[in-house]
Amino acid sequence: RVLFRSRKQTTMSCKQNLEWYVFVKHTPAEVYNMLMDSDAHTKMTGAKAVIENKEGGKFTAWGGYINGITTKLIKDKKIVQQWRGTNWVKVHGVADDHFSTVTYELSVAKDNKKHTLIHFTQTNAPDNWVNGWQDHYWSKMVQVTE
Repeated sequence: RVLFRSRKQTTMSCKQNLEWYVFVKHTPAEVYNMLMDSDAHTKMTGAKAVIENKEGGKFTAWGGYINGITTKLIKDKKIVQQWRGTNWVKVHGVADDHFSTVTYELSVAKDNKKHTLIHFTQTNAPDNWVNGWQDHYWSKMVQVTE
């Protein structure tokens, strides 16, 4: 389960910058796999994901609602992706070519090597996006069992 989390939210020009610190009872390798493997991501969220696990690889999540490109990977340590939702233009009024940058930095928890501290940031997200991470990722991640 999530043992600790905090979030910082700043809003400017109808775009959010989010920051979370999430502590989970999974190793960095397990967390990385949940985020970058199509089957593991699908199992975690309960919604279809198709992920090309490579830099420059395309991905979709939540049955195609989220799509983007992975721009940087450091195995079991860091993931950087360009994200967008299919309804962002209509619902949030962003430009048709708008993407937000999502970064997951994974580190071994100091008190337990089987736990991970996730430092997560998302820049240029649409307004009212903050609850989606808690509801659709962090809470889902802690429900996954090996």
